[in-house]
Amino acid sequence: MEISAIIANADGLLLTGMQASTALKILRVADGYLLDWSDLTFKAAGWGSLTTPLIEADAANLPGLYKKGVTVTAWTNGSYHFLLHYDDGTTVLNLSGEQYIQGGREVEVNLDTAVSTRMATFTYTAPDPAATIAAAVWAMATSALTTVGSIGKKLADWVITAPVQILQGLAVTFSADLLTLTIDGVAGGKLTMKTGEAKTILMVVLDSTGKAVDLSAATLLLGVKKDKSETAYKFSKLDAAFDKTLAANGVVSVHVTAADTTLPEATYVGELKCAWAGPPEVVDKTADFSLQIKRAVTA
Repeated sequence: MEISAIIANADGLLLTGMQASTALKILRVADGYLLDWSDLTFKAAGWGSLTTPLIEADAANLPGLYKKGVTVTAWTNGSYHFLLHYDDGTTVLNLSGEQYIQGGREVEVNLDTAVSTRMATFTYTAPDPAATIAAAVWAMATSALTTVGSIGKKLADWVITAPVQILQGLAVTFSADLLTLTIDGVAGGKLTMKTGEAKTILMVVLDSTGKAVDLSAATLLLGVKKDKSETAYKFSKLDAAFDKTLAANGVVSVHVTAADTTLPEATYVGELKCAWAGPPEVVDKTADFSLQIKRAVTA
């Protein structure tokens, strides 16, 4: 698998010769373990090398493009988060991406049962195993930047311009009194999910300078309701539901279940609330975002 990113400063200038300013971490969501680049195993502690730099692709012909290849054939099935930090002393960027690995390769699949159960009861030719069909249909190649849906394509399309954008998740930036929310690189954007879809949402909280905010002492709440004026949430996630393994670095995630998103097709208002108890005082900040629930198409 190849992880790639296009890096630019706040003026949109593509940065070259800066691979030493990049630092990549890989998080296994199932247990919160991080990859040790020294022996390519996931660990809870005792890493020999927790980060690795990306390699510049071609400064002359592909300026700003940095890549890193990693072998995933021995990885266990599940979701993995990629956390890229860039700091050259002037420009600071934090990027993230998510990929599901199954059978030692990248896939996107959401089958809730065997494919054979979808077939009619009359005589039919037995289909290939579900994993084979899923891998053939949803395999996401990241080695070709032009492949729609690949992490490489997303990174290529979303050139970082000001001051930071987070890919495949939610980026939160502190203002004077509020949090402003960026979803998939679009400020005040929209998160789209299908009815009955389960998903782990990765969130990175940053201050106005692009630096990560320490969330280890914060109480978090994610709530979704039909209208801003409503007092009751359609579903919510309390602080205990958040994975705070990397909270000190501003990175948290929360799992939204299929039961949570079993809602009528509509656009809902989402709120991310962060609260600190003090001293010297209680601080509460809220960011709103739009959650669109679409009807799931089933066979």
